[in-house]
Amino acid sequence: MTDHAPSSLSSDQAGTSTTLLLDQILKKAHPLLAEAINLAAVPHSYNADLLKALRARDDGRDEKLVARLAEFSFIWPAGDSLPEDGEQREQRFTMQAAERELLQLRWVATDPEAFIAAHKRALAHYDAHPDPDPFVQDQIRLYHMLLADRKAGIEYLASSFRVYAGERRLAAADRLIDTTLEAHGYLVALKSRALPRLDDLLAYMLGRLAQLRGQWDASLPRLKTLHEKGDLSPLLKPYVTRAYGLALAKAGDYVEAIKLYESALALFRKLPG
Repeated sequence: MTDHAPSSLSSDQAGTSTTLLLDQILKKAHPLLAEAINLAAVPHSYNADLLKALRARDDGRDEKLVARLAEFSFIWPAGDSLPEDGEQREQRFTMQAAERELLQLRWVATDPEAFIAAHKRALAHYDAHPDPDPFVQDQIRLYHMLLADRKAGIEYLASSFRVYAGERRLAAADRLIDTTLEAHGYLVALKSRALPRLDDLLAYMLGRLAQLRGQWDASLPRLKTLHEKGDLSPLLKPYVTRAYGLALAKAGDYVEAIKLYESALALFRKLPG
């Protein structure tokens, strides 16, 4: 909930109040401004260049729309964009979390195709103009990719996690999970058929992270449940099988662990590429 909500309101009441306020703003706003409000909710922060890419038109109104958006109490400054090729630094803005979530859920309910298209444009923009911090760029790409192209997003999540886990960058892996969980709520609203596969991948990631932190007892039941699933993705199954074998070895069940290692090797050989 926003900092502006009265303390006497429950979170549900405050959420309803915010929804009603946003509905009134969008109803009264000029169509171009209403569109800009919805688009400003798509990225975590934006500047005039990103807003222009999201609007997908070159009418010279982006700077004015950015200035107009900044007048709303739920839009806050978010620092400056790093200049490219000697250009002047450009101020960025961010929408507060509660309003941003409500606007995106509202958009999913009213026009899911437009919502997905906006995330595709955001992804294309960041592919063309990546964040100078590779770690931040990974999070941005993952977030928009999960909503723009679920299959590609899940594959990107899996490959990024393998890199971070292999390098023991556990905080970075945690951030991958946080980013995925943020997108997850919108995927639920979109009724995405990719959710079971994504949920299985998240469960594996949590189990594997527990192992990397030495929490072997915590990883065992999670990985056991995954391993016993009959519909587990063949792309994920070798990783789950190997991790489950590691957990059993730590628990002293070496005979079963060796069987799982051998099974995992056979499964890895069947993976494409």
